[in-house]
Amino acid sequence: MKLKSKVVLITIIMFLLMGGFISVNSYYEMYKLNDELSVKSLNDRSKLISRALDGKLDSYFSAVKAFDTEYNNGVLDETETIESLKKLQESLDVHEAFYASIDGHYLSSFGESDTRNVKGEGREWFERSLRGDKDVISKPYLNDKNQKEFSIAIHII
Repeated sequence: MKLKSKVVLITIIMFLLMGGFISVNSYYEMYKLNDELSVKSLNDRSKLISRALDGKLDSYFSAVKAFDTEYNNGVLDETETIESLKKLQESLDVHEAFYASIDGHYLSSFGESDTRNVKGEGREWFERSLRGDKDVISKPYLNDKNQKEFSIAIHII
């Protein structure tokens, strides 16, 4: 093989090796940059979702704290309290709103005055609010329709 052919062959091999090295390096850098951007994007989205959720929960607790029970001569006026629960349910756009007294008797925004007693049912939201916990958010649980839900509660004094 002539010297000129050897030089051309070595030059071609060098260009191929350099091209391969540059391609691999570029792929690695782009992969690393894409990974960093993905993590940053996920973190930014998580912060936005967290702020939105905090704002929504704050609005729920503000509305619940503004809830008013009606008493006539020291006796709970169930009709007026149920009306207040309905307004609370509509304003918060939630499935249902409840009021439970210390003895466990509760009223529903659906107009029910249930004979069940939540005190004996071990409801987390009830027990924690009785203990005096502020702004209670229960762990998710399955309701009677086998749907996941959670409850928020405050202790009304």
